[in-house]
Amino acid sequence: MRTKLLLSTAVVALLGASSAFAGSNTVYLNQYHNSQNASVVQGGDHNHVGSGGNSFVQQNGAGSGGNALTINQVGSNNWVSRDAAGYQSGTQNSAQISQSGNGNDVELQQSGTQNGYGYIAYNNGGAYNAIQQDGTSTDGKVTVVQDGTRNGFDILQGGYHNNTSLTQTGTGGVAYVRQGTWGNDQSTGRWTAPGSNNAITIGQNTGSQGGVVALQGGGDGNSMNISQNGDALYANAYQQGFSNQIASTQAGIYSNASIVQAGNNNYVLNNQGSYSLANLTQTGNSNQIYGSQFNSGSVYNSATVTQTGSNNYASYGQDGSGGNSLTLAQSNDGNVSVTSQNGAGNALSIVQN
Repeated sequence: MRTKLLLSTAVVALLGASSAFAGSNTVYLNQYHNSQNASVVQGGDHNHVGSGGNSFVQQNGAGSGGNALTINQVGSNNWVSRDAAGYQSGTQNSAQISQSGNGNDVELQQSGTQNGYGYIAYNNGGAYNAIQQDGTSTDGKVTVVQDGTRNGFDILQGGYHNNTSLTQTGTGGVAYVRQGTWGNDQSTGRWTAPGSNNAITIGQNTGSQGGVVALQGGGDGNSMNISQNGDALYANAYQQGFSNQIASTQAGIYSNASIVQAGNNNYVLNNQGSYSLANLTQTGNSNQIYGSQFNSGSVYNSATVTQTGSNNYASYGQDGSGGNSLTLAQSNDGNVSVTSQNGAGNALSIVQN
């Protein structure tokens, strides 16, 4: 069975849509079984796709799926399942949601396998699962939860005062988040800009082979908090501007964190497990890195810290049975480095200019 649903502000009577007051339309969507296709177009302000205890649902209890959801909202204070996450279950489901305006909100939950068609490209626009709040957006919010195997999601937010929260559980989850618009990345040639006061929070408990690419554009007051739990994990974070913060935690073995900051007053805190690699780079003034690679039985961790500028401070610790290596380079005046290694067969290189 295949259902095609097209809604706009001109045809809000379909599927129980209601108008609370002029220009405020609500759509409740319930689709079951396989190969469902829903397209929702809303213009104006205070439009909802799902609301309160009535969210949109596309699901198949047998675990198959192939359902597709497309939502386009133009205006301000529009919601996609606010306070009641929209839900898709099954295999190879896709959701593409686009919002422009201020105060918009997306809350989405997916459960199953290969939602977003597995490993998405590490660039915006290449994913089957995608949420976009464009560069005119202010006070936007995106909340996404995925549970299952080889799920992926691509989130792009622009404008000011935006917030993204993405949680993935299972195995092989991949997430790409960019705030600030412009572009390019192509994983990762970087350059973003503009945007300020943005926040990205990503949590992955993916067992193994999970990946995160998160970028924030030029501006100030940006913050990232990336947490991963499992083995063979990858995190790549990038910030440009000033007063930015990144905190990255990885647990398990064979994890890789690459964090780059450019600008002033940036701060990084990193914590990893065994057989982990950290490549931390800061360019500018008054930057700080405190990194650590500590884990029970931790071995063969490697960290490279590079700071360019003045008044930078780096503190790094490695602990375990041995085989850890640390390379730290600081340039110009006023830099301080405090390092600690515990175990046998460790290597340390520090250069200050």
